[in-house]
Amino acid sequence: MIQAAKLTDESSSRNEDEYSALLWEAGFKHEREVQFLEGDYANFLAIHFAFKERKIAVEYDGKYHFLTELKMGEKPNHGRENGRTTAKSRLMEQIGWKVVNIDYKDDIRLGGAPKEKLEKAGGKKKMKMKYLRNRLKQVGVIL
Repeated sequence: MIQAAKLTDESSSRNEDEYSALLWEAGFKHEREVQFLEGDYANFLAIHFAFKERKIAVEYDGKYHFLTELKMGEKPNHGRENGRTTAKSRLMEQIGWKVVNIDYKDDIRLGGAPKEKLEKAGGKKKMKMKYLRNRLKQVGVIL
């Protein structure tokens, strides 16, 4: 059986925990680290948060999901999704899953919003909850 290397860092794990709690609070029942393939490839790719019965996946895309190197003679690609992340999302969509990707850069922006915006929204948690609900709404999930 093929085993994928688990590429995580401490900050991604904390953010995944935070978004899992926000999803539960919003009413999105889910399992964590769910295999969506069968057979020999079952352990190759996992979904961070999955509502299996409705085939809805939420992926927290930490910095390891993005290209970070610039190569001489190539167009700048810094910050674009890496091939594995793009392929995984496309595969999931091809087999009927709705996929929501949470970009770590969006999470940073939400946490670093101007004080006035945070106060108006009711704080970082409420801003993140609103962001999460909007992202889910984009794939037809209303919470």
